[in-house]
Amino acid sequence: MTGTYFILLMFMSGSLSEYTVRDSLSECLKAKRTIERQTGRSYSVTWSCRKLKVKINEQKNIVEFLEGNPKI
Repeated sequence: MTGTYFILLMFMSGSLSEYTVRDSLSECLKAKRTIERQTGRSYSVTWSCRKLKVKINEQKNIVEFLEGNPKI
């Protein structure tokens, strides 16, 4: 399934490490704040919420980035 979703992105040392699909921008930002509070701020890890066009499977896992730039 292809669509535009809010994606929580984790960058480690400038390269994309992990990403998850979120239902809304507010949910994405809430998850980002929670993670940053629990793990503390780190200069090597950056979190970002972005609205990107992606292809996902039935389990809401990203199969492919179609549009947008998931780079830092």
